[in-house]
Amino acid sequence: VPGWDILFLVSPLSTGPRVMQALGRIARVAPGKTSATLIDFVDSNVPMLLGAARGRKALYRGDK
Repeated sequence: VPGWDILFLVSPLSTGPRVMQALGRIARVAPGKTSATLIDFVDSNVPMLLGAARGRKALYRGDK
């Protein structure tokens, strides 16, 4: 959706293609859009969710 400029990531996604697809949706150019923001929620009390967050962090850094 080109007009979107903010994404709240609240699911346990950790694989490259799915995370990159979500990021691509807010990164699209649209009239009047000057920036895009990702807010990634992490539940560090649930090991599975923490592991997924670590995977996303590696993607954001370009490690994967």
